[in-house]
Amino acid sequence: PALALRPQLLGIALFAGLLLLVAGRRRWPRAYWLAPVLVLAWANVHGSFVLGPVLLGYAWLDDLVAGRPGRRQSLWVLVIGSLATILNPYLFNVWGYAVGIGASGAIAGRVSEWQRTSPLGIPGLLFYPSLLATAVLLYRSRRRVSWPTWALGVGMAVIGAWAVRGVAWWAIVMVFLVAIALAPDPRAAEAAASRPRRANALNAAVVAVLGVAIVAALPWWRPSDPLAGRVGLLSYAPTALALELADVARPGQRVAVPQLWASWLEWAVPDASYYIDSRFELYPLDVWNGYDDLAAGGAAGRAAVDRWSVEVVVVPPGGTEPDGSWARRIETPDGTILVGPQP
Repeated sequence: PALALRPQLLGIALFAGLLLLVAGRRRWPRAYWLAPVLVLAWANVHGSFVLGPVLLGYAWLDDLVAGRPGRRQSLWVLVIGSLATILNPYLFNVWGYAVGIGASGAIAGRVSEWQRTSPLGIPGLLFYPSLLATAVLLYRSRRRVSWPTWALGVGMAVIGAWAVRGVAWWAIVMVFLVAIALAPDPRAAEAAASRPRRANALNAAVVAVLGVAIVAALPWWRPSDPLAGRVGLLSYAPTALALELADVARPGQRVAVPQLWASWLEWAVPDASYYIDSRFELYPLDVWNGYDDLAAGGAAGRAAVDRWSVEVVVVPPGGTEPDGSWARRIETPDGTILVGPQP
């Protein structure tokens, strides 16, 4: 779920890039000074930037415990990188914003990816076995694994178990942890480096399969869509409904739509004023309660329509309509549009 087309993808890329700098800080110490730059960019694109100081803090502790010469550089990178998080239009408030999202009951109760990672779901079936396998590998190599490395693994495992979307961060850190566990000792590494390298047939097969999969997944092979470009590229993007709504919604008219469709309809029909969208952290609890009433339909839905002065209601297939009569009713393959509630 974390790999949907949204700003978090930028955070995931920056997280991976920062971890790459952390992993190579001893081999390329000059490149490690780029880490605060990545944190600065991260703090301006997504709330997951809080993981940046976590990675930099791990690097400093790991160097400090090992007594490496680069520990002073790691400390300065940590300090500069942490200060870089406040170089944004909201200064220190971004920290309250990021922490508040994870602690919000309204979000945790309504957004599946902010709920605990169940071992019975697809993300959990991938997450928990990988967590166990990584722990076993680290334990077998415990003489070479520092306690900061264990702390990093435990912290990212807790994040992955705390919320479904946390599994994405664990998946990247897991590669780093497994590499530490499987790395040969220095003598074996020198001996392996002296031997000629041979092509690996398995690696070539993996590359070939991935290449075919990427080409097959390209949108060019799909039928065209009047709004999305190609059919099936976007989830929660009802094109037929958006086209009808664009014909009836006046500028500034108050429209209530299913939250899953709200971001799409805001893009497709931007002149309307939408009751709620996917920015869960921006709306107080009473607004969400009104949304629940609208989704329930019936008398509760009608009370919400009157209270919030909703002028257009979009009802998904199988949904319950608010009580009362409407000036206009439009049926589409994606759902029903109710226009102009009558007293």
